[in-house]
Amino acid sequence: MESFMDGLTHVNDTINTFVWVQIGLVLLIGAGVLLTILLGFFQVTHIKHWMKKTIGGVFDKSSHNKNEKGSVSSFRLCALPLRQPSEPEILPECPPLYV
Repeated sequence: MESFMDGLTHVNDTINTFVWVQIGLVLLIGAGVLLTILLGFFQVTHIKHWMKKTIGGVFDKSSHNKNEKGSVSSFRLCALPLRQPSEPEILPECPPLYV
């Protein structure tokens, strides 16, 4: 049984090395380059917008209490209550995910 597991481990390692190192890397980089070209170099042309919405939003005092339409809250204010195993499961009403 131990030799079977060693053989199976060797085959699994060989397949993982081929898929995740060679094919996977090419697919990830290729998809990034393809999407960059198809979207018109969005990462470069809209850098001001995404900097303002991500890192710039941390330092903007006026945006802390402002809920924009279509934005997703970073905190989900809903937790499942602790219960005994014999109690039925009752899910609480959660606030909406989108603000």
